[in-house]
Amino acid sequence: MTRKSLVGRVALPSGQALTGFTVELTVDGRKHTAVTDGIGEFRLESPVCTPAAEYPSGELVVRLPDNQIVLREQYPLDGRYLGLTIPRDALPRAAPRRGALLLPQPPDDAPVEPLDVGDHGEILLPLIEQARTVGNQQIAATGNVIAAASGSSLLIWTVDGGEARGPDRLDVGAEVFDVAGDPLRTEIVLLAARAGKRKGRELLAVTGNGQLEQRWAGAGDWDILAVSPEDAAVAMAVAGSTAWAELDGGEVRVHDLGSAVHDLAFAGTAIVVATDSELLMLGPTGEVLERMQWPGQATRLTSADAGRVFGHDRGGGRVTRVLTGPGRRMIADTTIFVGSATAVGWWWERAVLLALLGDRIAWWRPPSVVLQPAPEQADIVFVGPF
Repeated sequence: MTRKSLVGRVALPSGQALTGFTVELTVDGRKHTAVTDGIGEFRLESPVCTPAAEYPSGELVVRLPDNQIVLREQYPLDGRYLGLTIPRDALPRAAPRRGALLLPQPPDDAPVEPLDVGDHGEILLPLIEQARTVGNQQIAATGNVIAAASGSSLLIWTVDGGEARGPDRLDVGAEVFDVAGDPLRTEIVLLAARAGKRKGRELLAVTGNGQLEQRWAGAGDWDILAVSPEDAAVAMAVAGSTAWAELDGGEVRVHDLGSAVHDLAFAGTAIVVATDSELLMLGPTGEVLERMQWPGQATRLTSADAGRVFGHDRGGGRVTRVLTGPGRRMIADTTIFVGSATAVGWWWERAVLLALLGDRIAWWRPPSVVLQPAPEQADIVFVGPF
């Protein structure tokens, strides 16, 4: 038996985080406790069996800040990200006139079970250590290729089934800041520095024959890139500043968001931006259409299919899918624990999430989710494999 952190989140069926709640786990008579943070998450140091062994179970108890129990159940310690949904009627409410708390109704007899994220696996990447030079490592995938960039190097593997062949090495000749997949043209797109120009940038694409083609070059110190899967529109940003830009017919149109930008991605044709504390969905002229609370300082965003984005919290080792739907609203849905992954990406043709882990790519196929018209009526459960 090994020891791992059991990571999870406590929320209402609407997805609203419950903060300041105490989570208790009792295993073999020993009690472990943690308090949920500002986004409802907790971390418990607890014994977790290896996959080859039989999973033990522990008693999980969730308490209000005043020590009142609102959930009690047995949970198998199988190392998954644990989502606990608390029925709204299990919480106390204020009594009319007196302001006293009424006793809540008992929790549901059958608590919501964790949602299995479906298929997942790994693909070994031969000679990936050649890409480990300087700079932040990035990945992208489209068609039958996976690309990894670091420093001025770009390695491209051709994937056949579950095996990767190659890689082919392209020397960009300048630092690569970000990469993205363009499923419309089946290309890998790069944002890189212009040789000899301190604040110059160029947009490059890896064509079907493996050659680099320049698509745009201009001034600026942009270091974040996003490509729309629907119309191949390009957006760029400067990490930590309030500036972001759209590339329109070779012209750069700069917008000021008024909040620090940590990353951006496309949800269909709409732009989603991670700031210090929120996710913002922007309209065609840069206006804010929707806001959602989000811990953004360590977040990288990835465009995905069906108008969705994934937020990668590099500090917490998790990736959370954000659904977008009618009315331009956003709802956090499935969370996958990816551990110490250095980069994540979306593989359009295979509809899987990729995470770069050492010398391999781990992939997950998240469950299909139909966004309901009324988000408060949908149970949202967070779970994913270690």
